[in-house]
Amino acid sequence: MPLVVIGVIASSCSSSGIRVETPTEGAEVFLVRPGRSEPTKLGVTPLVLTSSQLQGLDNGIVLRVTREGYRSETVSIPRGGTQTFGILRVELTRDQNACSDSMAQLNEITRQINNIVKLTSRRKLSDAESLAVEMSTKYPEISLIHDLLGNIHYLNRKPQAALDAYRRSLQLSPRNVDTQRMIEKLSAMGLKGN
Repeated sequence: MPLVVIGVIASSCSSSGIRVETPTEGAEVFLVRPGRSEPTKLGVTPLVLTSSQLQGLDNGIVLRVTREGYRSETVSIPRGGTQTFGILRVELTRDQNACSDSMAQLNEITRQINNIVKLTSRRKLSDAESLAVEMSTKYPEISLIHDLLGNIHYLNRKPQAALDAYRRSLQLSPRNVDTQRMIEKLSAMGLKGN
């Protein structure tokens, strides 16, 4: 059961509101209004909806809760009086398609990194460089790809390009001692970064 509602109660209390929660914070909460094509974004969880945000919704409240990698949930809260308060806890279930996409992406990254390493070890540096550049453009947040690109540039006697690639890698993984060592080695040669 993906949806659990705890204590949504009707009241005439002026300090009313609804707290929307999900087990993992950061899910987007939208107000769905009949007759409008686009829902209105209210914020991200955990979120407290005040009575002023809920004014004019005499027929009840319809919320859509979404998060990347999860199935969206739509929740309808009937209005029992002029005010509503309580906690709405929405359990989002993983979207199996998103998990499959992530696994496919991880498999591609692993396979291509392996290909870069093989090409480099066989001294097919031009092919290795082309693949590493392609992968660093497609996945700029993976430090290992920038390290491999730095290694290829170093072997191709392109020290400035190697230094730039290593510096990018170190930005992504600041504790990588080997990358830091290569930066120090190249910097000692009098090179400056871009």
